[in-house]
Amino acid sequence: DLHFADTATVALLRVLVADIEHSHLLIVGSYRDDDTSTGWPLRLELTELRSKSSAVQIIELLPLTLDDVYALLSELLSCTPERVAQLALVLYEKTHGNPFFINQFLVMLHHEGLLRFDFTQESWQWNLAEIQNRQVTDNVATFTLGKIRLLSESTQRILQLAACIGNQFDLETMRLLDSTSPQEIAAAIWDAQHEGLCIPVESSAHTQEDAHTATSRALDRAISFRFLHDRVQQAAYSLMPESEQVLVHLAIAKLLLQRNSGQVEDSVLFELATHFVRGASALHDLGERLQAAQVHLRAGKRAKHAAAFEVAGAYLVAGVELLLDSSWEANYELTFELHIELAECSYLGGQLEQAEAIFEILQSKLRSALDAARLATLRIELYSTKGVMEKALHCGLEALAELEIRFPETPAEHA
Repeated sequence: DLHFADTATVALLRVLVADIEHSHLLIVGSYRDDDTSTGWPLRLELTELRSKSSAVQIIELLPLTLDDVYALLSELLSCTPERVAQLALVLYEKTHGNPFFINQFLVMLHHEGLLRFDFTQESWQWNLAEIQNRQVTDNVATFTLGKIRLLSESTQRILQLAACIGNQFDLETMRLLDSTSPQEIAAAIWDAQHEGLCIPVESSAHTQEDAHTATSRALDRAISFRFLHDRVQQAAYSLMPESEQVLVHLAIAKLLLQRNSGQVEDSVLFELATHFVRGASALHDLGERLQAAQVHLRAGKRAKHAAAFEVAGAYLVAGVELLLDSSWEANYELTFELHIELAECSYLGGQLEQAEAIFEILQSKLRSALDAARLATLRIELYSTKGVMEKALHCGLEALAELEIRFPETPAEHA
């Protein structure tokens, strides 16, 4: 899924595609073409790659045609194309051939009794006039939002919490986040699954047992679910007030820490840092702020090592913003590390002016000659990149002097 690809992901894609020695590797990526700008990094990269290599192909997934909808309904409803012709036309006009929209619209019609199976006639029946009169937005996001709002308040609440967790969520986390009983959570997830909004990650999790029994067993087995589409997650997330989103994200971050006994594993590091970022405005306790800043520092370093400088910078900025004015005195090491890592990421990401501004802050706060040497090394690299060699030389000599290593600046001094 490349729709939200950052610059580091795009850079990796470029390396993989250009790797002639491993030409047996097939990369298939997907993204929505309707809401991406011409300046989007992936679009620019694809344009460049296609100009250099015939191996890169774009397969445009167009909306279904009217004939496709005929075929779909004919197979789905087990009848001839002629019988579904009028229904297919109405469906096509209302959905513009969007496959996801068609699926959701059919589920809605069945739920409302406008499309039903007649056991007497042993065939599917539908009320064409009512379907034609059904007012449906032509926007998938708005349609999905409206569909979620038709669910019970408890189911909407559970879906909102799930959307805060992410595209994939497990029921055990839901139980710990919400005061609702496991049975109520089970019933809510079952309703959402019945409406085609989420599905079990494990195919074996499908069941037709009673909702409470089935999903209570799922709780015991820690089965995970995922949203059917990112539009569904976005719609559910938008229903929760922003002030509450902040609190839920912070609660998820704390829960992740508790699960790992305060020891953050690499596997959950970025997930934890992201929840801390989104819950930052609710962090008031100094100890928790410093703990979150430590997480951001680790996430920033790990992202930097993966050459994801933009992502790393975002985590490090979040860490710096959690610090108090007194942090240089009270928490020097953490404060220094966040700033110098941010300066390096800014420099490596091409934001030279921002890097230099952070260097100036660091220069005024240094406590040791080793910290000064580390800072000087980065400044020398920055000045060399900018072509200011005299400044780079002067910076290096100053740092060496701090370590009591002196070089003559002129031939006369050497003599």
